[in-house]
Amino acid sequence: MLTGTLPFDEEHIPKLYQKIRECKYSLPPILSEPAKDLIFRMLQGDPMNRITIPEIKQHKWFNNQINLFQSIDNYKYVYGNTIEVDQNILDFMKSLDINFEGYDDEKIKSSINSRERKEFCIIYEFLECSKNKKQMNEKKLKLKSK
Repeated sequence: MLTGTLPFDEEHIPKLYQKIRECKYSLPPILSEPAKDLIFRMLQGDPMNRITIPEIKQHKWFNNQINLFQSIDNYKYVYGNTIEVDQNILDFMKSLDINFEGYDDEKIKSSINSRERKEFCIIYEFLECSKNKKQMNEKKLKLKSK
C-alpha cells in the first residue's frame, strides 16, 4: 500500500508461488529505512520468524508522527499539481467501504487536489497506479499477439 505495488508480482502463477515460497521480492528505493525494515520483518518465509502484531505496534515506522502521504515519495504525482480526477477511479473509491459522509464528487475531487483528506489521496493514487499497470499489461499482450 505504501508504493501501490505488490511485494510478489508475476504473471505466471507457478513463478509467483515460487517467489512467495522463496520470499523473493524487492523494495522500491522510495521507502524509508524504517519502512523497509518493517516490511522485511513482516515478509519472512518462516512464520515463526515474522514480527508479531505487538512488535509491529512498537516498531519505529508504525509509531512515527508523520502522515502516511509523507512517508512515501510517489505521492508527488497526485499532490504536486491540480489533476483531473478520473471519474471511474472516483466511482470505484465510492464503492469501497470508505467514509465519504458529507462529500459529493466535487468535494472529494477538491479534497484530493488540496490534500484536505490524505487518505482519499493515497487511495486514489493506489487505484490509479493499479489501473495504469493493468492498461500497460493489456497493451503488452496486444503487441505480443500481433
